[in-house]
Parts: sequence; C-alpha cells; structure tokens
Amino acid sequence: SLATFLASASFAGAVFAQEAAFPATATSDPAKQAKEVVRGGLCASEGSAAGQGAFEKAVTFDRAAFRSTADFRQRCFGSRVRFAQTDFAKRVEFVQAEFLGGATFDGARLTGGGTFRDAEFDRETSFEDVTAGGNLDFTVATFLKDADFFGLSSDGALIFEDAIFAGPIDLGNLSAAGLVLAVDAVRHAAGNAERRD
Repeated sequence: SLATFLASASFAGAVFAQEAAFPATATSDPAKQAKEVVRGGLCASEGSAAGQGAFEKAVTFDRAAFRSTADFRQRCFGSRVRFAQTDFAKRVEFVQAEFLGGATFDGARLTGGGTFRDAEFDRETSFEDVTAGGNLDFTVATFLKDADFFGLSSDGALIFEDAIFAGPIDLGNLSAAGLVLAVDAVRHAAGNAERRD
C-alpha cells in the first residue's frame, strides 16, 4: 500500500495503537513509475522511493502517540515535519529518511530509542529536550544546516559515527550514557555534555 501525501497533513494528537508503517512500494512498471514521479513533488525529484510513500507538504505529528513500532524508513518529507512532544513507546525507525524542509522533534519521547542511520537533514533540525530510553543512532547521517540537540537526555548512547555536519551542532545540556562523535565534527559542536553512568 502506498502512503503518499501531496497536500499538508496533520496527525496532531493521534494515537497509533498498532504498528504504524509508511512503506515504500516501488513498482517495476516504468510507465507507472514515470507517472508517479511527474505527479509527485520535491521528494520525487530527489529520487527518494520514486516519490512513493512521501509527505510532500508540511506534516505534523505533534503530541501523537505511537504505542507500537513506528516505521518511517526511506520516507521523504518534502516540507517541514514536526514530531514535537510525540510519544514513541517502542523503537522508531527513520533509516535513510530524507528531511528536505526541516525537522522538529522537540520534547519527543523515544522510549525504545531511534535509528536515523543514513538520514539526510537538509534544513534546520531540532531534537531539543528529547528524552530517549535507548540509543539514538545517527550513523552516516547528513546535517546540512544547524542541528540542535540542546537538553537531549538519553539512557543509551548518542551515536554520530561517520555523520556529516555542515553547520553548527548544539549539544548544550546534553546527557547520555555515551557519545560517539568524530573528531572532525567537534569543531561544529557548541555547549556542554554530561555522561550518564
């Protein structure tokens, strides 16, 4: 099933009691693929899942609750996306997701941690005051603008192994069980961090 939203969408305050997946369903029919790309927007032009399973316009999940797994792997968010104060009861997956218009996760609770491996953040990104019960993995993620992790608290590690930072990183008041950050990325970092035992 396709989950393509060409207009703005709001899931503010929604409760997802079962697994929430927004899968990419690619087609092998070239004519159908071409039609999907033409019909699509910015996400289609970026090549993310050929514009399938994309959120082309602004979307908000503010104060939403995901009671089971939330799967946003290989999703493209063509405009600003908000997950402010969203509650993820289990691990959330944003592997290879593209955030083309900015992303806000301020105050979100990621009880099972989250994976953002190889995700691309093209605009300002904020994880301010996020609370995580497990690792937050940003291995090989790309941050092309400011990345704000001020006040983030994690019982697990915050992992930026081989991540690329083109703009400043705010790590002020960060508290985590571990921090993996390349020496080259430290020149972008600001703020103080505290290790949790």
